[in-house]
Amino acid sequence: MSKQGVCRAPGFTLVEVLVASVIASVVAGGTMMAFVTAARINSVQSNPDMSEASGFAQQTVERFRNQVGADSTSLSTQADGAWHGDALPGGGGTASILTKGPKRCYRVTAEDLDGDTVTDGYAVSATVCWNDLAGCPCP
Repeated sequence: MSKQGVCRAPGFTLVEVLVASVIASVVAGGTMMAFVTAARINSVQSNPDMSEASGFAQQTVERFRNQVGADSTSLSTQADGAWHGDALPGGGGTASILTKGPKRCYRVTAEDLDGDTVTDGYAVSATVCWNDLAGCPCP
């Protein structure tokens, strides 16, 4: 009795090609995410005005976060949905947005978080505008 072997043609099987393409997709996806993250970091570093404004807006949001922890009834009196002015600190250097006519404002709105028509949360929005930006909601 002779054994007959199966003769394969040289090349890759379909499974090998699929595994290789999945690995290549994962590597390409990771590389693209690294490029996108680097571009975002670069845009923030090259625009210090946005970074400074983001810090001022974060201060306002943190102030309200502290109010929630201390006494949530104080938020209910402010939850009218209108924009309110929020004073900015004085000072700033020549490169600061504080020398470019900035405005900071916030808005507190009551939210129903679980769908029972009872207010059980608040949304706080903060914005900072400078250079007489058209469309700024700040009063």
